[in-house]
Amino acid sequence: MASVNAIKVRNLRSFCSEKDFVPIKDINILVGKNSSGKSTFARVFPLLRQSMEEKTKGPVLWFGNYVDFGDFSSSVNCNIPDGEKEIFFDFDLDVDLEKEVVTDYYDYASSVFMDFDLDRDLVSLPLQFSLGVVNHGNITSASYMGVSSGDCKVELRFSGFDVCGFKAFNVKHGYEVSFKEEYRALNSIFFPRVLSADAMKSNKFKLLPTRNLPEVRHKFQRFLLDYHHKSKKESTVAGVVSKVRVGGREDVYSYLLKSFSSDKQFLKNLVGKEEYVRDISYLYSFCMHFQKIVDSANSALREFFLGVRYLGPVRASAERFYRYQDLQVNEIDHLGANLPMVINSLTESQKYRLKLWMEESFGFSLQLSGGGSHYALLIKEEGSETPFNISDMGFGYSQILPVVVSVWLEKEDIVDRVGYGFSRNHPQSVIVIEQPELHLHPLLQYRFAHAIAKLSASGGEKKIKFLFETHSKHIIDAFGDSVSNGLISDDDVNITIFDKEVGGSTKVVRSGYDAEGYLMNWPAGFLSA
Repeated sequence: MASVNAIKVRNLRSFCSEKDFVPIKDINILVGKNSSGKSTFARVFPLLRQSMEEKTKGPVLWFGNYVDFGDFSSSVNCNIPDGEKEIFFDFDLDVDLEKEVVTDYYDYASSVFMDFDLDRDLVSLPLQFSLGVVNHGNITSASYMGVSSGDCKVELRFSGFDVCGFKAFNVKHGYEVSFKEEYRALNSIFFPRVLSADAMKSNKFKLLPTRNLPEVRHKFQRFLLDYHHKSKKESTVAGVVSKVRVGGREDVYSYLLKSFSSDKQFLKNLVGKEEYVRDISYLYSFCMHFQKIVDSANSALREFFLGVRYLGPVRASAERFYRYQDLQVNEIDHLGANLPMVINSLTESQKYRLKLWMEESFGFSLQLSGGGSHYALLIKEEGSETPFNISDMGFGYSQILPVVVSVWLEKEDIVDRVGYGFSRNHPQSVIVIEQPELHLHPLLQYRFAHAIAKLSASGGEKKIKFLFETHSKHIIDAFGDSVSNGLISDDDVNITIFDKEVGGSTKVVRSGYDAEGYLMNWPAGFLSA
């Protein structure tokens, strides 16, 4: 299954040339002093959700339904010199690619492929993607795209919709190849599609999206011809190259060996150069299927970020009564202002399940009271027989309720995603919450974190990841206790510490728990001094 394993941002607000990725595990905790960059990182998630939900002229929608970064000029690190202002988004991904497995070989006597058969399967490739964006004519547009697979890397530079640099290289062998044809970039979900100008004119890319880079195939053919006899026909090698399918290094190399298994000169020339030919052949194959790889990465990112649910640091305050609206609402907005409408949209069975879960996990429950044109939210605490209006129960309840209900909606898979282009039963969600501890008693902070750990450990078809930006020692202690008690594994939790260096740039430091639930790589007095 495609997955987003880690994320990094560069030159965004206080972030500069940050080298380290922030891993995305089941439970992710962002800590740091005020204005250290942790909120900026947390808001990248809703930023990219709103960017992928809407049709935009560029890859990033700075101001949308969930967060407001202003525009490119107010988002780029102010210490970057003019003329070099560029923001980067980096991702460590596992992408699923449809693998066409060729189960034939090339017979040189008859110059045809024998026993040709074509099976389809999925291959998972670990990749690192990087997208750079700039301000181009008051529009945020792609300026750079880099894709790495081990020692193999492809880099492109853009100027508007023109590709002004396209090269690939193998770092280990110091091998580099530049492509000189004219290429164009097309807007896509996030990473732009890259097509040769000739393919765009002929519309062939609509039929053969992974084979629209003839220059790549030609250079691959020339590379392989160097290992054949001088009399070898280029068309023969071209036939083999045209049928190289997407896959890993060994897949590509095994196919070439099978295809040229009867070519003694080729096999002789490989001796002592097997690793080099394997790696460079994979580099060319990677470029041949580059568009397919980009499309798969876009699909993985879209599925991941459309599953983001975000609640900001200040939720809407409670009201004594709410006006009735006959709306079906299945998602808490980022301020929690539509909480009453969400509760009103639930069936009686769903309301009952929510009540039981809240009582078990938090020691209180929520009720909707009233009718006609107005209704009220009531809180019933543990040990009390009488529910009270939320406006009489202290500010903390109004702040935690949107968080609790949002988590439960994802747990029950009630959130309606049909309008976003995929089914309701989405296999994964990412709940991003800033300061879930806001106005909460320490005991409730602890119970909240324990409930999250328990939910994370419960498994099930629906996978929910959590990302919290917090200042709460009680939340951090609760997750540590959950590790110590065996409820969750230390491998399930990532803690990232954000700090400011001299000069104001953000740096990130990895932390976490050991198998006993003790904090590792933790600054002394970090939450107490």
